[in-house]
Amino acid sequence: MENDISIINIHYIAKKKRTREEITQILKVILKKQNIVSIDKDIIISSLDSEFKDFEDGVQYFCAKKIDADLIITSNKKDFAHSEIKVLTPLEFYSEYME
Repeated sequence: MENDISIINIHYIAKKKRTREEITQILKVILKKQNIVSIDKDIIISSLDSEFKDFEDGVQYFCAKKIDADLIITSNKKDFAHSEIKVLTPLEFYSEYME
């Protein structure tokens, strides 16, 4: 399974409970082993033209499609109802892949 993630989402979630210095360290560790997907014009247009109600969800989805991701992990699966990519909650991902 490819290990591509949304660094922006990790930062957003982490800043609720971590200091800037802690987040910087966490992201640097993650970036050593992860791929970064560039958002380009085609991804933005695809998101705008899609059935996604949330623009950011659409962008994440089309980034995942661009790299042929195996799955998307989200706390809000209902927003990915039209996904052609497998969608799991964090708990489902943990149960299926980590235990």
